[in-house]
Formats: sequence, C-alpha cells, structure tokens
Amino acid sequence: MTSTASNLKGRLSVTIVQAKNFDKCDPYFKLICDDLDTKTSKKKSCTEGTWNEEMSLSLDGSQDNFEIQMWDYDKWTSDDQQDTTGRISLNEALTNWGSGEPTWVNLKKGAKVQFSIRMC
Repeated sequence: MTSTASNLKGRLSVTIVQAKNFDKCDPYFKLICDDLDTKTSKKKSCTEGTWNEEMSLSLDGSQDNFEIQMWDYDKWTSDDQQDTTGRISLNEALTNWGSGEPTWVNLKKGAKVQFSIRMC
C-alpha cells in the first residue's frame, strides 16, 4: 500500500502527559515522523510517570505518518524499545485528537500513554 504525503506544513507539537501500566524501566518517549525525531526526558526506574513535555517537529508537507515510541534508557548498553502506539496518520490524528485535549492511547501489554497533539 502506497501512502501519500499529508501536505501538512508547520510545527507538529505532541505533548506526552503521562503513561502507566508498563514494565519497570527508565522510560522516555520518542516522536518520529519519517526521518525527523525528538524525545522527552527519561524517568528513573518506574512503572508509571508524568512528563508534561512537549515534543515538536517542523513539517514540510512531505511527511504522512508519525509514531510515538516508548524506550527504556540503558546506561551501559543500547536503549530498548518498550512499547509503541504504532504509526498514526497525521491527518487522522489531527482530525481525531487535534483539539489539543489530552487523550489516552493503549500501548502493548496493557500500557497506556496520554498525549495531546496540535499543528501550529
């Protein structure tokens, strides 16, 4: 299946509010949109946490999907990807959740993340 660009230009802002019900780790989140990415700060050894951190990417209209990924920080080895919301269409996300109001999304294994999204 071929995807087409969203033609969305501007700043995509995703705020990670909180997450819960995940395995004990040192979690942080990544926002990935094609070859662009940014991340939150990490929390130390927890199974839930509050971030209230905004991640922003500048879109040029060629991006179609984005992904929010949860990672486990490891000091001595490579970080491990924990759970992900999966790839989400930018247009779908902005239509469904673009009001800027936080919404809960289920991750794998019962984990959940609350985030808000908007275009500026």
